[in-house]
Amino acid sequence: MDVQLQDGLPVTTPLQTWFDLGPLLYRGDLVAAADFLCAGREPRHTPSELRAAAARLVGRRGCRRLREAAFFARARVDSAKETEVRLLLVDAGLPEPVVNLELTDAFGRFVARVDLAWPGRTGGSVSSTRATATARTAHNSAPISPAGNASKIWAGE
Repeated sequence: MDVQLQDGLPVTTPLQTWFDLGPLLYRGDLVAAADFLCAGREPRHTPSELRAAAARLVGRRGCRRLREAAFFARARVDSAKETEVRLLLVDAGLPEPVVNLELTDAFGRFVARVDLAWPGRTGGSVSSTRATATARTAHNSAPISPAGNASKIWAGE
């Protein structure tokens, strides 16, 4: 069991805690926890590290769930709801979206970050209130749309 000190108290590491949750949580919650371990500018782990760690868990209760959750883990996910929606889309048979795609203008300047997107696909749409709000705040521009600042991404260029 992996333990670390937190404010002078011994606690299990985040990875060990995720292992311990394997037999207790359903797939979506385990994937959300895995995404959390891979989130942020300085993530604790990468999805490939989680897959390797889960692969070493043989004969342990919940090890199959953990391997499946590690398979679906992605870096840069900001919330459990993003994970939930991504899994719902994949389970419905749609292609997996890219998580937190950064959009830039023709000069390479940041325009917005879209929670879930399908770059290179034409005729599609992405709804992201946060991306629209970010674009308006950061550049005082119109909402992101295929006809707006991100037209090259929507056209697959």
